[in-house]
Amino acid sequence: MEACSLAMVYSPVQQWRGLYPIGEALRKGTLFTELDKPFMGRTLSGR
Repeated sequence: MEACSLAMVYSPVQQWRGLYPIGEALRKGTLFTELDKPFMGRTLSGR
C-alpha cells in the first residue's frame, strides 16, 4: 500500500476562558465550558 494520509485534523488552540471548577470538570470530562457538548444522539434502533 502506498504511503498516504488516513486523516487530517484541524485543531485550533483552545483559549483559557470559561473554565469549570476542577470537580465539575472531572464529572463533565472537560475543563472548558465551550467544549461541553452533551451527546444528543439516538440508538441504532431509532429510539
